[in-house]
Amino acid sequence: MPHYMLQFAYTPEAWRALSQQPTNRFDAVRALIETLGGQTLAAYYAFGEYDGVILAELPDHVHAAAVAVAAKAAGHYRAFKTTVLLPVEDTVAALRLAGGLEYRPPTTPEGHAATEDQTRAVATAHEARRTEGDAVTTASMESMDASDPPSWTPERS
Repeated sequence: MPHYMLQFAYTPEAWRALSQQPTNRFDAVRALIETLGGQTLAAYYAFGEYDGVILAELPDHVHAAAVAVAAKAAGHYRAFKTTVLLPVEDTVAALRLAGGLEYRPPTTPEGHAATEDQTRAVATAHEARRTEGDAVTTASMESMDASDPPSWTPERS
């Protein structure tokens, strides 16, 4: 069965309730996971962005999503994150597959691989153009000559 890391962060109200009536909430999550045919492998509270982490084994992604939805629907989490965990053997197999694949990164007009800064600049420019385009009224759009491509489209040869 696939393994998942479930990270959660409580709301302040949940922390208040737990501090007024301390309870082992992992028992409730364990029961939820077992109801779906899974198993809780480990559970820890943590410092940092998330208040705790649960390592679980569940039949598939649909069951993992059901755990997340049911937990979030209760309303006591401000954040809940599910991460699929890959066994080392699966990762090595993926690396072998990837090693035989060819993928070209975005390139500059000169044909060089685009840097992260260049890619971010292009994305920012596209977003600005989209925003400007949203401001154009329907009347002005109707007045445009359909044979003239918009200024932001690549030229065709």
